[in-house]
Amino acid sequence: MKVCPECGYENLNEMFYCRHCNYEFPDFDWDSVEHENLMFTPSMYETRCIERKKFFKNMENSFIKQLLLLLLEGIICYPILSYGFYHNWFIYMLFVWIFYLIIMFTYQFSFIFKLFRIKTTVMIKGIEFYNLRIQGFGLMCSGILLLITSYPTIFYERYSIVFYLFLFGSIIPFVIGLSYFLKPGTFNEYNAYAIFGTELMMFLLGGNFLFTMFFYGVYKGFPLIINVILITIYLVLIFSLFFPDVINKYNKHDIRGKKSGYVIYLLVGFLALFFLELILAILLGLTSS
Repeated sequence: MKVCPECGYENLNEMFYCRHCNYEFPDFDWDSVEHENLMFTPSMYETRCIERKKFFKNMENSFIKQLLLLLLEGIICYPILSYGFYHNWFIYMLFVWIFYLIIMFTYQFSFIFKLFRIKTTVMIKGIEFYNLRIQGFGLMCSGILLLITSYPTIFYERYSIVFYLFLFGSIIPFVIGLSYFLKPGTFNEYNAYAIFGTELMMFLLGGNFLFTMFFYGVYKGFPLIINVILITIYLVLIFSLFFPDVINKYNKHDIRGKKSGYVIYLLVGFLALFFLELILAILLGLTSS
């Protein structure tokens, strides 16, 4: 860690600017400094380089070629999805995922970046770093995919819990992906925020699902004000993922670093929310104590 001479805040060794006051640190050798937040192994780095190479190779394809390919795949998949929707949900869900994987693993969405001139790199003090907009787009699509996968269940009340689980489950990857996409300068200067996001999804999905299942079971018995309070707390926890730079500003250690407890704080928040629900449900006689 290095201490800012202006405000005294601790920063990661690899930071170019103070996370609190934006003081510009003197130049240093990026390749020799001890990186406290770069946790990628050589194999992980090689994999990401291969993925980016495929992505930029797709960027060279014409819009017409990619759009025609997507249209052809849609024409092939549509009758299968339509049949599965009305007759066999397994077929529907299987081909939704097949269609998604084809698009993602062949980077057929790359033309969107070219069309709207979406930058995939960021310049920091003359050094070019990849941001995480490509991964962010994939995460947003993953969140949408969960909703599309569970869509048939919304028409049957006995299966509606499946849709709501997928709905709340989709929020976390979607929000994290959107944060990558809309705020590529937040933490992505060092190309290391992916690990932070992965930890968020791994730990938070469990707490999120636990809250969702119980809330779905008892919300009809709660007074409106209790439902509003619970959902408000839930939204505060979720959308704090959008503002890690603000939290980082007032945190003693960088929340990306190994000493950070931010992910654990959010998980504890979800578990506390669940127990709050449980206590209220018992007090209102909605469940046995």
